[in-house]
Amino acid sequence: MIGSAVLLLSAASLGAAAPQAKPVEATGQDLIINGLKLYPEKCVVYSGELTVPGKEQRTVKNPLLCSQLYESNVAIVDKEKKDIAGTIDFEGLTRDPVYHASGVLVEGEFLWTSINTGAAFESFGENINGINYAIKYDLQNHKEVWRVDVTTPANGKFGGTQDFAVDTSGNTFVVGTYPGHIIKITPDGKTASLWNSSNSTKSTQTGYTGIVSKGDILLVTNEQNGGEVLRFDSRDEKGNPTVVDTGSKKLNKGLDGAALVNIGSNEYLLVATEDGLKTVAPADEKWEKAEILEPTEPIKSNDVNGTITIALQVEEKIYAIIEYFGDNRPGSDGGLSGDREKWPFQDITSQVTALTTSDRKPQCSRGGIARVRY
Repeated sequence: MIGSAVLLLSAASLGAAAPQAKPVEATGQDLIINGLKLYPEKCVVYSGELTVPGKEQRTVKNPLLCSQLYESNVAIVDKEKKDIAGTIDFEGLTRDPVYHASGVLVEGEFLWTSINTGAAFESFGENINGINYAIKYDLQNHKEVWRVDVTTPANGKFGGTQDFAVDTSGNTFVVGTYPGHIIKITPDGKTASLWNSSNSTKSTQTGYTGIVSKGDILLVTNEQNGGEVLRFDSRDEKGNPTVVDTGSKKLNKGLDGAALVNIGSNEYLLVATEDGLKTVAPADEKWEKAEILEPTEPIKSNDVNGTITIALQVEEKIYAIIEYFGDNRPGSDGGLSGDREKWPFQDITSQVTALTTSDRKPQCSRGGIARVRY
């Protein structure tokens, strides 16, 4: 989502029209999904069979659940048929032009999603007005478990909520970007509080962009201080971060989503940046020290009109999620999204694997895929 503001501002400053949607051909082992309105900010894998809500009652095995940025809902993607089987809508929010959908997270039979005011990102934090929501949704019974206002706990001083992580106690941690904060929600959804805020008081300063959990360890990407990874203990009453020591290397600018992936018996953090997708290798399971691995060639979108927002692991494959912020909107059907019909999930498995198996193999036991945002 950070990339959207940068791209739109650049186009406006040049007086150029946004690029038209163009078909994208598969390269190598890319997965191409067909359908309108997807514009995925983030995708996660649901393990099992999921029946699409509505009249059709189509059942999809191991679907991808993707946030549809401009429609403010979640798409159920059939990766075998390579199409959009249906959507999960949220009453009063879906297809409201004020809102965007960003982070998604799946734990068991439950889905978390962030429905937030798009103006925060489009204005670089200048406009953080409006209510942002975190929603927990029961995938089997197709109903909301809770819907929480995550703006009020921030006292109107923070905005740009993006992604989630859940700790071993079932608490939900929602990360916000402007200027950087974390909202903690109790498992029952009844209490939301400001758990951590960055040192900055300027809403126009980009702060936290992505969050993942590894047990009770929370890893948060922070664009401040040159681009760093922060480490939190979710059991603390208030979030007290320490900086993961990455030596002289930094993540730099234009940070977006972060995701944990497993390669062999090791685990890595993939972070979307303006320089391309970067790989962070921990020294051990504690994540107190890590190394930012430098690829020979930047891992970027193969389509010059696309921007990588986050990585996704599907079994042994690792894909880059590509967003198209520059497409003309609204599309010809009068909706909120553009006219693009093909969505490449770019296969970056070989590029990431080459980095992690070259001359360094960190000793880190295998863990579950945590996740990321916009």
